[in-house]
Amino acid sequence: MRSLRPLPLCAFALLFVIGACAAETPEPAAEAPAAEPAEVEEMATIDPAILDHPARSDDNRYRDEGFKPVEVYEFFGIEEGMHVADLMPGGGYNTALVAQIVGETGRVSAVIRAVPGGEAERNAQRLAGFEEAMAPFGFTNIDTAGDLSGMADGSVDLLLTVRSYHDLGLAADRVAALPEFLRILKPGGTFAVIDAYTNKTDERDESVHRINDDLTRAEITGGGFEFVEASDLLVNADDTFDFDGRERAGMRGATEDAPIHRYFTYRFVHKYRKPLQ
Repeated sequence: MRSLRPLPLCAFALLFVIGACAAETPEPAAEAPAAEPAEVEEMATIDPAILDHPARSDDNRYRDEGFKPVEVYEFFGIEEGMHVADLMPGGGYNTALVAQIVGETGRVSAVIRAVPGGEAERNAQRLAGFEEAMAPFGFTNIDTAGDLSGMADGSVDLLLTVRSYHDLGLAADRVAALPEFLRILKPGGTFAVIDAYTNKTDERDESVHRINDDLTRAEITGGGFEFVEASDLLVNADDTFDFDGRERAGMRGATEDAPIHRYFTYRFVHKYRKPLQ
């Protein structure tokens, strides 16, 4: 039987050093669990093909350059299936585009006047002009209303007013219209406001059909709406705020004197919300 020889003292010392080093070696740290990705609210995307409808006029297509409708409607969150009320729709520029977005499961109500009253003959002319402009589209998801009074409480997802808030009248008239806007909107519904900007802050400047953005915001939030956000999509640094813009549009027999066509004037874009409670 083979005998075991005792290890020399130097070998014991070497083993002790190796063992001590091994004991001091840290265990590899466990990998931290991967962080959950933050939820990002996706903005509704709108097919730009809505701009290509064959019934749209050359003037509509020119207006697109200054209005950026796809980006504006995405900012407001207009989607398929919504009920949108288009306040004072004029010739239906917005109505025809929004009708394509909301689709057959949605609806657009073209509201000729915000509040009851006004000249009956003039309102009839507005309605006739709107219906004539819409006829070539053949849409079946558009209805018309003389004003908001016949619309059901809480029936509208989004109320759109483009360059018409100032047309409600002076401050007392504008503020008086806000409860009706709140009434027709669903809780959490959107009030989408676009108007031509003026730096005059005490009242609308009816001589050039403009109103101040801060004045508008103070009135609307004072009337019970929550301000959500503003967009600079339609800001134009070349605008001097002292002209109507209708001159270059050739409206009402005007001349070509204005520096900017009305489709390109500085407009503020505000999104408001009806409170949930």
